[in-house]
Amino acid sequence: MKKQITILIAFFLAFSIGASAQNKHSRTTKYPTYKGLVMAGYQGWFIQKDGKMYPNASSIRIDLWPDMSEYKQTYPTGLKYADGTTATFFSATDKSTIDLHFKWMKEYGIDGVFMQRFFNYARPGTQQRKIFSKMFSDALESASKYERAIAVEYDLSGLKATGEDCSMIIEDWKYLVDSLK
Repeated sequence: MKKQITILIAFFLAFSIGASAQNKHSRTTKYPTYKGLVMAGYQGWFIQKDGKMYPNASSIRIDLWPDMSEYKQTYPTGLKYADGTTATFFSATDKSTIDLHFKWMKEYGIDGVFMQRFFNYARPGTQQRKIFSKMFSDALESASKYERAIAVEYDLSGLKATGEDCSMIIEDWKYLVDSLK
């Protein structure tokens, strides 16, 4: 019985924090519900390191090579096209890439995205948190510009099997609300 009361109190506190966080910076929202919206996932996996993407064929993690003609900023890879020119790729950390993706969403009738936030990348003090928070901030800006919905989705696959609970998600949510508004 005591465990059930503790869980109930924890749920109530989490709900209270979430409810108050929703109104902390704005009393209104364009999207009070996501019912009926066409939403996509947005992970931001393709990140360049040291100005380069995919230094060799063994590091490629995609099924199809995208048309790069509309991207303002592209990054060289270690691969070559059939004509011998260096193949380029986009980086999900590039603000112009994010803006283009949200522009396409508006053009093709996608109402918004579930912005994936990996559990490991939400850990305070990590470089990944800094990178993914900047990406999220740029996505919020583009979502507003193109009137697209955005929601946070937490991927818990980085949760440690022993002794780690999800309380860090509450702290990360507070960070997003307070720091990124």
